[in-house]
Amino acid sequence: MGSLLRFCGAQESTEISDTPASIDFVRRTWARALVIDDYLYIDGGTVSQRSQGTYQGHKSELWKFTADGQGGGSWAIDENLNQGQADFHRSHGGAFTSASNSAFYIGGMEETTTAIKPDMPNGGYMSGFVSFNFTSSSQDRVWRNTTEAPYSKSKTLYAASAQYIPKFGSQGLIMILGGAHYDAASTKSNDNAMDIVWLMDPVTRTWYSQQTTGDSPPARRWSCTVGAKSLNDTYEIFIFGGHVDGRIGFGDIWILSLPGFVWARAAYTKTPRAQMGCVVAGRRQLITVGGVDPTLLSSQLLSTKDPLDQGLGIFDLTKLQWKTQYDHDAAAYDSPDVIKSWYDNPE
Repeated sequence: MGSLLRFCGAQESTEISDTPASIDFVRRTWARALVIDDYLYIDGGTVSQRSQGTYQGHKSELWKFTADGQGGGSWAIDENLNQGQADFHRSHGGAFTSASNSAFYIGGMEETTTAIKPDMPNGGYMSGFVSFNFTSSSQDRVWRNTTEAPYSKSKTLYAASAQYIPKFGSQGLIMILGGAHYDAASTKSNDNAMDIVWLMDPVTRTWYSQQTTGDSPPARRWSCTVGAKSLNDTYEIFIFGGHVDGRIGFGDIWILSLPGFVWARAAYTKTPRAQMGCVVAGRRQLITVGGVDPTLLSSQLLSTKDPLDQGLGIFDLTKLQWKTQYDHDAAAYDSPDVIKSWYDNPE
């Protein structure tokens, strides 16, 4: 896959690096991944690596990044993009995605851990969502906070995935999958079922619920999703991995096909994975970035060697097979046979 990353200048082998050599790499988690043209960009999260015989973590700051189309780019702080942020509570664990002209961050938790804070509203869980219009004029590029959200009684969402679907609606739809919400009655978080999904119009901010068909996947947090439009004009959303309380992890991939809203199980790996990033590259290949084995003890999550080289996995979305190499010449994405058969004979 060549040189996909380039964050910093050269560093001594004993120093912390954003891109450690394969022999030093241990784990990458909570990273954000994005494909721009022919390059995969990875930002943020935590990288654990061997340095002078010990495991060390690395923290990254969030800046504005402008890609140069050659695998690199430049970082800068744009103060004009920070208007309105001071009024928000900073949180982690929200679902995020970008539509045609706006970015959305849904839910999250105002806490540095997943511990509920009883002295805070909703135990620290944030209600509603934040959006930012990045195509408007500079003076109008402000952050917008919307507190109304119907996807849970407490209007909260945590550790879910958000997927932009460009095919439907005037400017597409945003779907949220999985995650959990705060339950005031039990003062804890409850996992969201997957048989009903929520969608939002990114222009009107109107929410819709939709019942799915077929066997739905078990509830889960910290999974990742990607979407792909087929040659038959359907749109498939793939959800991979995740976990629930009790160190129960998932290594499966499920498909939700639209417009049928039908679920199908795609593949399974014996090694569960959570807290990773996912992107589509090379027309039909899912690339997973980082992640941990959620069945391990918390003290082992970042110190246990990732079985994937540099934490990167490759999955063919049409053949539904894990691959050991990236195929630059892969054919265009088409629906897997299990999805085609359902539309040929819908139940």
